[in-house]
Amino acid sequence: MIAGLAIYPLGLDTKFVRHYCSSARMYDAGDCQIGWSYLLGIVGTSLAIFTPFLSQYTDLNLQETPDNDQPPQDGKHKPTSFV
Repeated sequence: MIAGLAIYPLGLDTKFVRHYCSSARMYDAGDCQIGWSYLLGIVGTSLAIFTPFLSQYTDLNLQETPDNDQPPQDGKHKPTSFV
């Protein structure tokens, strides 16, 4: 994805793009607009790269949370009847 985002602006220097945007050059759109899809691609790719590094700062205390599926171990558990 990174390579595609880096190579995409190279196409601005083609004859097809210059037909519609005469001032376009490589890595310079000139009078034309790149659009939101390219910017969202950059943001999405950067989030996909950096969010795994941010996950190390999450607080997961799985040992301290009670397991609601298990009955208490003190023997005072009264089964509930739904009849």
